[in-house]
Amino acid sequence: MLNRQTENPILRATLLLVATLTIMAGATIAPGLPKMQVHFAAVPDAGLLVRLVLTIVALAVAVFSPIAGLIADRVGRKPLLIAGLLLYVIAGTSGLYLETLPALLFGRVLLGIAVSSIMTASSALVADYFVGEARGRFISLQSAFTSFGGVVFLPLGGVLADIGWHVPFAVYFAALLILPFAWLSLFEPPRVQTLPNKQSSLPRLMWVLYALAFVQMLVFYLGPTQMPFLLQNVIGLQPSVTGYVVAVFTLAGALTALQYSNLRRRLPERSIAVIGFSLLGAGWLLFGVATNLPVVLLGMVISGVGGGLLSPNFASWIANLAPPEARGRIFGGLSTAIFLGQFVSPIVAQPIVAIWGLNGVFSAGGLLAGLTAVFVAIGKRWL
Repeated sequence: MLNRQTENPILRATLLLVATLTIMAGATIAPGLPKMQVHFAAVPDAGLLVRLVLTIVALAVAVFSPIAGLIADRVGRKPLLIAGLLLYVIAGTSGLYLETLPALLFGRVLLGIAVSSIMTASSALVADYFVGEARGRFISLQSAFTSFGGVVFLPLGGVLADIGWHVPFAVYFAALLILPFAWLSLFEPPRVQTLPNKQSSLPRLMWVLYALAFVQMLVFYLGPTQMPFLLQNVIGLQPSVTGYVVAVFTLAGALTALQYSNLRRRLPERSIAVIGFSLLGAGWLLFGVATNLPVVLLGMVISGVGGGLLSPNFASWIANLAPPEARGRIFGGLSTAIFLGQFVSPIVAQPIVAIWGLNGVFSAGGLLAGLTAVFVAIGKRWL
């Protein structure tokens, strides 16, 4: 019966469209950050605070995701997802009319709570609905749609940012289009009760995977937080063009994610992680020496392929390890690791930018990704 229900094309399409909302949370406004910084130039520490408008969402997700995981396991996946979609619309569009940085930051915190609810609930639903190879194929599609969302929303955000920094926040109304389909097509899977004597602690491998996902996002998120500034200040592109150029990065990731399930049949998760971190690091090292658009585009393709391998790999790896009764909490932990990396990324990057410039911060990120690839390659004892 469960398999027959999950064959519903509207259910599948809804879960895939929901996946685009997580990247929309940041991608939509990323091209407008330089204009926002100019608008708030008189505010002390405007450079850091404007970047936090993008990444404080990640901190809120990191803090709230464990709570979202508990709600998903105890109350249900679908109620949490519906509530998250409603809050997503309200909090996301608040940037249309808010005029101060503190107010903007508060609205983005609420958006982070919405994203954590959506991401945790939808990930748990995918793990509940699908098993075996079907799960791997759907996670590939889900990761691809997440990246395709960036392909759409980054250029759109760039075009809207040319009008004004407020305007891209209107794109968050898109969640309203998904809400009725989520309400009608998704269903709550049968609840699995935890046995009293069942081991509840996470295996060491799960914590290692959380740490690797954190490092991936710490490095990966140099893209949306630092790349617009590199493209405009070093390469000399306009915000609208910046959106299209950065979309190359997410398009490469999307096309790669579509092939993940095929690659997984040939290679274990650990080998894919080594390849993914190596490519991400190589792309960032190219940004470290980039002074013209062709080098930037090459770096985007290489690093995008790396990111397109890593995201579905961690999701699939953890889904296969997670017991059904704890999937909400376990995916909440993954959300925490991913979005904590996103939040920390600009904080770690800022002093590096101040000392070595925008090219230097990408070189540092490339080196960290390369060292992580070496750890995964030789860390048999841990993985």
